[in-house]
Amino acid sequence: MSSIPRIHPVTYPLALHDKSRPKKLHQFRDLCAINELENAIQELGYRHGETIFNQSPPGWPADRPFEMDISYVAERDALLQCMRPPFSDRKEGPKRQIQLANTSLEKLLFAACKRYITWSARTHMLLAESMHPWMKPGFEDRREMTFRQKGWGAPYTGLNAHDGHGTHTPRVEGRTALFLIHLAHAWENGPRFYCAFGQDGIGTVIWAYRLAHDFKHLLRKPGFVVAELELGEIRPESTDLRFCMDWKIEPILVHEETEGAPRAEPELEPALAFQV
Repeated sequence: MSSIPRIHPVTYPLALHDKSRPKKLHQFRDLCAINELENAIQELGYRHGETIFNQSPPGWPADRPFEMDISYVAERDALLQCMRPPFSDRKEGPKRQIQLANTSLEKLLFAACKRYITWSARTHMLLAESMHPWMKPGFEDRREMTFRQKGWGAPYTGLNAHDGHGTHTPRVEGRTALFLIHLAHAWENGPRFYCAFGQDGIGTVIWAYRLAHDFKHLLRKPGFVVAELELGEIRPESTDLRFCMDWKIEPILVHEETEGAPRAEPELEPALAFQV
C-alpha cells in the first residue's frame, strides 16, 4: 500500500434530456477544471485516487439519500470538486439547475460548504454571516450577489452589503465571483476537501486554471476565498487556456480556517435580501 495520500475527484453527471436513457460514465461535469486543479494539488503531495461518480441509482426514492460506499477514502486523503454545490437550486428555481445527486456524500459535502455559504444557486449566492466581516474594504456589497443566467460569464446583476442600504445594481459591468472552499476535514475524521467554482462552466475552468498557475498559494491553507473576475475576451483562435492569464482576478475575501471551525446547521434558512 502506498504511503502517499490520494486525491479523489468528485463529479456529477450531465443532465439527460431523456431520463430513460442510461447514464454515460464519460459525460460528467467540469472534468477539464478538475484536470487543471488536480495536477496542482498533486504537487502538494497527493497522487490520483478514484474518480467518484456522485449519483444515485435510476429510480432511487427522493425521500432518502443513497448510501455511497466511500470506505476507500482515508482521513489523510482529499476530495476535489470543481462545481458549485447546488443546495439552493430547487428553492431558487433557475432554469439551469444542477440535478441533485441525492447521496450520502452529497449531504455531507453540502453541510461542509454551508460553513461559508448559506445560499448557493446559479443566479444567487449568499455568504455566511460569519464571513461578512472578512470582506475586503470596498467590496462589502459582495456579501450577497445575484448573477445573470442568460449568455456566458455570469456577470453580477445585483449586490447587497447587508448593512441596511439595500440592493443596488453593479457600478461596473462585466464582473463575476469565484469561490474556493478548502477544509482540513470535510466532516469529523473525514478527508480534506477542495471545492473551487465559478457561477458557470467558463468561470469554473478559468478559476481552476489560474489556481493551478498564479494563485497556487491559495491552495496551501484551509479556509475560504472569494475572488472577483473581470471577464475578458475569449479569442476565437484559442486552442488552450493561456488566453485567460491576463484576465484580472482579485481575491476580495481570504479567510483561514481555524481548528474546530463550527459546522453550519443545514436545516436553518438564511436571511436573504433578494426575493426568491
